[in-house]
This record gives sequence, C-alpha cells and structure tokens, in this order.
Amino acid sequence: MINPTFVVSGNWIKNRQYHTMPVDENRVAEPVPVYAPTDAVATEITHYLAPMHPRVGEPYVDSQFDVRFQASCDVKFWFDHITDLAEPFASLAAQEGSTDTRDAAVYVNVEVKAGDLIGWTTGTDPAHTWDFIVTDQRVTVQFAN
Repeated sequence: MINPTFVVSGNWIKNRQYHTMPVDENRVAEPVPVYAPTDAVATEITHYLAPMHPRVGEPYVDSQFDVRFQASCDVKFWFDHITDLAEPFASLAAQEGSTDTRDAAVYVNVEVKAGDLIGWTTGTDPAHTWDFIVTDQRVTVQFAN
C-alpha cells in the first residue's frame, strides 16, 4: 500500500510516502527488497537506533538505515527505515547505530542504476511502514498559519 505524498503525523506535514508491509497473522513482516527507482548517486548513509513500540511486548531499540540519493541537480530521494543494506552500502555505513542522527551521516559517492538493490526492510514496529521521500529543490511550498 502507498499512502499519499504528504502525510500528517502529529503536528507535522511530512513530504514522504509510507509504504506499508504485508504481515502474517502474528503481525510479523517478511523482509522485502528495496531497489533504486532511477539512475542516481548515493550521497549519504545514516545508521541509527530507532525506538520501536510493538503492540505486544516491551519497547525496544532497532537498528535502521536512511540512504539518500541525488538523481539530478534538482531532485533528491531517499529511503528511511531500511533494515539491512546490500553491498556496497553495508560496508560503507557506520557499523554502530547512532541515537542522534544530526551528525551521524556517512558521506559516500556511489553510482546506482535503476533496479539496483539497496537493501531489505521489514519497516517499523508495529506499523511495518518504511519511507520513500522525493524532493525537488526548485519547488518551495509555504503553508499559511
């Protein structure tokens, strides 16, 4: 399932699409592959520790990845909540996840072709969603108060 391009989460309007994973009767999602949608250059990989709040059981921290790409001078895209990275991304990412993502990015310069495998995801727990974000640097959106 793909949700609308803009999602309201709390008091935020987010410029992303949440992709919802299929789950079994126990609400377990099987990993699915994530592929590059177009030719681009990977520019950043952030390995972080995300708090998860399952419907059953105690909250826990899960290792996740955010991978960012430059598709053109104006268009960037990225994937968030990637569970496992494919090579060469796995070798380039920080080995330990950070609890603060502000300065945790590893800057890379990796060309990808449309269809290249980036990694796999089971999404967040309990929602089992992951993010696909596209930004166009030429577009400025303003919201009235």
